Amino acid sequence: MSTVESNVAGGNSGKNDELRISLAGAIASMIEWRELKQVEAAVLMQISPSKLSVLLGYAKDPTLQISTLSIGKMLECINLLGVDVDLIVRRPRSKHPQHPGTSRLNLA
Repeated sequence: MSTVESNVAGGNSGKNDELRISLAGAIASMIEWRELKQVEAAVLMQISPSKLSVLLGYAKDPTLQISTLSIGKMLECINLLGVDVDLIVRRPRSKHPQHPGTSRLNLA
């Protein structure tokens, strides 16, 4: 299992890029595990084959741009492939936290 942490306040750079890379890798892995053809996977995930092609290319080479799919849409794609995604929201340890919260993605 790997864990990716993301500071939402940081925008779409830095650790959010790590989150996107992990999500793209999870999608690519699930498509491969289910032995789906690219067109079949695109239909299941309700995205165009061209967007899936960009996503799969990004999973192999994270230096490519992936502005076509948001993190939310990538999570939706994972769900449409039959994978559960659990999001847990925890209260801060104090009523006046000094730093923004962190988002974590555990890939099992």
